[in-house]
Amino acid sequence: MNYFLYEKIGLGDSEPLLTIPAKVGYLWKYRLVYADPKTSIMVYDDSTRYEMVLSDEIEFLYRVSYSPDCPDLMLISGQKKNGELFSIAHHTGLDKCFEVIADGLPAYKAATFGSKVFYATKQPEEDFEQRKIVQATTVEWREVPNDLYIKDIIMSENKDYHNEEFEL
Repeated sequence: MNYFLYEKIGLGDSEPLLTIPAKVGYLWKYRLVYADPKTSIMVYDDSTRYEMVLSDEIEFLYRVSYSPDCPDLMLISGQKKNGELFSIAHHTGLDKCFEVIADGLPAYKAATFGSKVFYATKQPEEDFEQRKIVQATTVEWREVPNDLYIKDIIMSENKDYHNEEFEL
């Protein structure tokens, strides 16, 4: 299957614009983020491009998103090669990584809104992706070394990506 990121301008009936082929990622103002779900996350800001090379322990990414309250907080959910699900928050500005634990489990496909954390929980006797969104009762943000999940960050100047439509 082919997947793509789309750009939607406004809340009306405008047609979404095809942005880039990607299975996971997002577009937020000046930041375009997409990933090869098995090897790396590409981040294009207005003047910077960087590649977050994933740890060899990661098998697959299921979701990469951001926190609307803190766009530098990248929320990443995936699966390790041993089959365990994980959820991390990587703060790009501080270069810090946190495991996000909700109600004692990795906060699979986490989303934040203010101090609230929401995640997808598996329904009993359902397929893997048959999940329900719930608000976490308890949340733990465990700081962990970056290299548990991100092997390297390769920075470079970005001369290719600039979208004037997003200027304020």
